[in-house]
Order: sequence, then C-alpha cells, then structure tokens
Amino acid sequence: MPTMTGNTVNIGGQTNNYFFIDWSGTDYPAENKTGISWAAYFHFTLADSQLDNGNADLNGSRWDVPGRVYNYSGNFTTRNILLSSGSFDVYHNSEGQATLSVSGGVVPIGTGGSFGSGSWPLTTYNVAAGKRWTGSAWTDCTTNKRWNGSAWVDLTIKKRWSGSAWVDLG
Repeated sequence: MPTMTGNTVNIGGQTNNYFFIDWSGTDYPAENKTGISWAAYFHFTLADSQLDNGNADLNGSRWDVPGRVYNYSGNFTTRNILLSSGSFDVYHNSEGQATLSVSGGVVPIGTGGSFGSGSWPLTTYNVAAGKRWTGSAWTDCTTNKRWNGSAWVDLTIKKRWSGSAWVDLG
C-alpha cells in the first residue's frame, strides 16, 4: 500500500511523530477508472497532543477540518490514530493513463505541523493493445479514422504532398 508521509515533529521531546496517508487502488479497466481507498492517520511515538487543522487532498479535497481533529488523551503509547478515510474513483484519460496526487497534514499543538505530498502513476489501460477510451467504452484505434468526440469516422483525404507543396485532389 503506497504511503504519503509528512515531516516529523517534536512532541514532548519525542521526535518521530508524523501525519501520513495510506491508499490503495483497485483497477477497473473496462470502465477506464481506478477505485481509490484512503485513510489519513497521525503516528504518535511515546507522545500525545491535540491535533488541529487537518486536511487530505487526493486528486481534490477529501477531508478538510479547520478546527480540532483529535483531543489530547494522555495516552503516551506508540500508535496510529485514524483521522479520516474514504474512497473515490479516478478516471483515466483517453489513452488509459492517470496519476494520483496526494497531500495533506495536521498541526499538533506547539508545532509547525506535519505536512507532506506525493504523486503516483496509476495502472495504464490498453495502450499497447491499440485501443482508445471513447468516453463509454474501449474501441480499436484504426488507421484512416479519427475520433470526432462520439464515434470513429473515416478520414477523407483531400490533399497530397507534391514534394514541395500540398496539392488539392480532384
């Protein structure tokens, strides 16, 4: 499972405390999309703190809380605190390609915050098979045809190269 990890912060003399987002993808090539499941956490190492101003952006805002996201509990064990989670779909372009961009963070009281970002290419669909996504289905790319936005149509050749200029065909 890929992870975006924020910078570490010092809480009560303990330095290995940080925000992170785990995510995983499920491929749906017949629909030209990847299903993304994600979860945002804060990792405490022998520390505890209230956490404020949390956000997670995965190809768009998924979680944004401008106030308190976790209350101080007095628990000084090493642990991961789940802050938010969800799922959504990333649609690929007409060549079957997509990227997931992930960023986010949270501010433990008395620190500058733990923030991070990263970007990952998702599985590319059908490029080697000579297919193109038309918006609702994969279709074969054929020579002498072009996509007009809703269907493959025949190309009509109206000019030819004479060696020095384009010439109209009769």
